[in-house]
Amino acid sequence: MVDYPKLFNPLLQALRDLGGSGSLKEISDRVCQNLQFSDKEMNQLHTNTNQREIDYRLAWARTYLKKYGI
Repeated sequence: MVDYPKLFNPLLQALRDLGGSGSLKEISDRVCQNLQFSDKEMNQLHTNTNQREIDYRLAWARTYLKKYGI
């Protein structure tokens, strides 16, 4: 799985692809599509939660991008 700092550019690209905004699911799905994740990678759950690992990492990537003012 990709570390959240390496998701910054794919996250920004997904937002560009979606016209500047989108639901969390739309953004997550676009990132997975752009990075060509397998179904297994896309559906891997984060430890101790029912959240997908990619969604967890994208949440951290969004948090840091917000802190950077992006």
